[in-house]
Amino acid sequence: MYLSDGQDLKQIVGRVIARQRSNAGITQEKLAEVAGLERGYISLIERGLRMPTVDTIFRLCRGLNVLPSKVMLEIEKQVEKEA
Repeated sequence: MYLSDGQDLKQIVGRVIARQRSNAGITQEKLAEVAGLERGYISLIERGLRMPTVDTIFRLCRGLNVLPSKVMLEIEKQVEKEA
C-alpha cells in the first residue's frame, strides 16, 4: 500500500478533504470558521501543498460533520487505488 513514484500523499489527502467539503455543501470560508483554521490553509491542503496534522484532520472532520475514521478510510482507499 505504497504510492508509486510521482504520487503524492498530500495530493490524495487534499482531494479527499475537498470532496468531503463539497459533499457537505460548504465553502472553504465556512469550513475555516467552524474548524478554527485559516481559509488559506484549507486551500493549501486541498491543493495538495500542505499535509494536515492529525489535530487538523480532526478539526476539519468536526467542521465537516464526518468521522475522522471515514476520511482516513477514504484516503487509504485512494492510496491503494493509485499505488
